[in-house]
Amino acid sequence: MAVPEDIALAAHRGDVDTVRGFLDQHPESVDQPDVIDDLDAPMNLMQIAVRLALEPDTRGKTRDLVELLLSYGAKVNLRRRPAFDSPTPLHEACLISCPDAVGMLLRAGADVNLICRGPAGDFPASHPLSILCGDNWRHFASRTGRSEEEHLRCMYECTQLLLRAGHPLEMLHMGMESISVEDVLDPIAFGATSYTGDASYPFDAIDLARAVRAAQLTSTSTRLTPWQKYCLLPPKELLRLRSLVARGRARERRRLRSKTPREISLLFAPSFPNELFWKVMAFWNPRH
Repeated sequence: MAVPEDIALAAHRGDVDTVRGFLDQHPESVDQPDVIDDLDAPMNLMQIAVRLALEPDTRGKTRDLVELLLSYGAKVNLRRRPAFDSPTPLHEACLISCPDAVGMLLRAGADVNLICRGPAGDFPASHPLSILCGDNWRHFASRTGRSEEEHLRCMYECTQLLLRAGHPLEMLHMGMESISVEDVLDPIAFGATSYTGDASYPFDAIDLARAVRAAQLTSTSTRLTPWQKYCLLPPKELLRLRSLVARGRARERRRLRSKTPREISLLFAPSFPNELFWKVMAFWNPRH
C-alpha cells in the first residue's frame, strides 16, 4: 500500500516512532511512494528521511529515520521515477551535502555510478559528485542554516565518502561527458576564496582527487577500485623502504636512533618476515 498522508507528514517531521509503528503493521510499504501531491514526483520514506537534513530543526533526526528504514530493508537505489533517471536517495543526500546520509547509504550499497537527470528526467545527466558540487551549493548552505565554511566541510566529507566508495574520477557533469572530479571542484575552490571562512576544504578535496588519480599509475590491477589503489600506497612505500634497509641502501640516522620506538625498529629489521610486515600494514593505514 502507498504511504498514507499522515505517515508521510510524520516522516517529514522526523517522527521516527510513528513511522516505526506504521512499518510494524505494513513492512511492505517501506519503499512505496507517499500520496502527498508533489509537483516533482512522489517520494518514498527514504527520500523523505534524507531531506530531513534540509531543515535545521529536523536535521538531527535524519540518521535515526534512515537507520529505521534500512532495518526494514529499504532499497537504497530506488528512484523517484525509475523511467526518467530521477534521483536516488544518494543523489538527494549529495544535493544537500549530508555526510551522515551519504555514508549510511553507501554502506548499505548505494551505487555511485548511477546518474540523475532530475525529478522529471529533463535535467542534464550528472553523477552523484557532480550533484554535490553543483552551482547552487551556496543556496543549500543557506537553506540548511549552515555557514558557508561548515557547508564546504560537509561537501569535503561527502567527496571523501564518494571517492572511497569508488566514484568515477571521470564523470558526467551537467550533461558534459568525461569531465574530471578536479575540474568540477575547481570553480568551488576559487569561489570559496571570496569569503572570510576557512577556504581550504575545496582545495583539500582537489588534492585528494589528484592523489587518488595519481595512485592509478602505481597498479594495473582491474580488480582494485581507484580508492583501494590509493590506500595501498603508504604500505607499499614502507615496504619499499624496508627493502632498501635490508639491502643496506637506507639506514636510520644515528642521532635519531635512540628516539625510534622499539616496535618500529623491529618492523624494519631484516629478520622480520615480509608476510608479518604486510599484516601489520593491513591494520595501520591512515587512508582506510
